[in-house]
Amino acid sequence: TEDFQTFYDFLMDVFGNLAMANYPYETTFLAPLPAFPVRQFCGQIDKAFDKNEDLLSAFNDALQVYTNYTGKVKCLDIASAYDPSMGSQGWDFQACTEMVMPMCSNGTTDMFMPKKWDFKEFSDDCYKKFKVYPRERAAISQYGANRWDSLSNVIFSNGLLDPWSGGGVLKSQSDAVIVV
Repeated sequence: TEDFQTFYDFLMDVFGNLAMANYPYETTFLAPLPAFPVRQFCGQIDKAFDKNEDLLSAFNDALQVYTNYTGKVKCLDIASAYDPSMGSQGWDFQACTEMVMPMCSNGTTDMFMPKKWDFKEFSDDCYKKFKVYPRERAAISQYGANRWDSLSNVIFSNGLLDPWSGGGVLKSQSDAVIVV
């Protein structure tokens, strides 16, 4: 069970990172990656397989898009495959104090295992990590999302290649607010 959880966490990290760096050009932002790495990844497994072994082999080839695009990695230790320079502690702290973002999946319209959003569980994890409890609607009240009528001279910009853009402001609520 522990090995499976480590592997599952690794895969979720890879999938998220591929989505965040799915640029139309090569990049080294999170790892050395080809242009359109999600397309490259999915292209390896987007077919029917007669044998489970063939599917596993193809999935390994797909993972190479993220883990070994340069061909220089000789051995991958998934238990220590995270890049500490990414500073995830900073993001985790911000998510626990300012930017609570509900994360969930249903396993039907997405590629992840079903997971319901559980604010209490999230809150308890924040307290264990940082000794803080998040305010669920802090960003909404702090940044005025509940006061659209009082906004003016504001431009919201979104990079639609960024999978986080779905959490951004994508439609203007008034003539005084521009969304690009």
